Amino acid sequence: MGLTLAAVWVLSLFDLGFTLLESDRGHFVEMNPIAAKLLDGPAAAVIAYKVGLVGVGTIILVALRRHSVAELGCWFLFAANTYVAVRWYVYYGCTLTGDPNRFIMAPPWLY
Repeated sequence: MGLTLAAVWVLSLFDLGFTLLESDRGHFVEMNPIAAKLLDGPAAAVIAYKVGLVGVGTIILVALRRHSVAELGCWFLFAANTYVAVRWYVYYGCTLTGDPNRFIMAPPWLY
């Protein structure tokens, strides 16, 4: 469970870094409505929000580590963060090549 949470932290920090890098560009749209509002303010607000959420989630999962649902929660977070990492990979691949791929604008289920 510790390795899974460590991987979640690494992926979350990459997501935070990419979000902050792209937030100043005109073509980037933050899909999280709370983070989108926070991006209008100082970067410290987004950092506190994202690190705070992952931190609180980590504390809860570590406190419940003896329950099987906590391990499932860790794997779910890992899968969700892996999905976000793949989306960033596709996003940067499309922006670097100039390919107008529709998947850089919104997740596939929104079409």
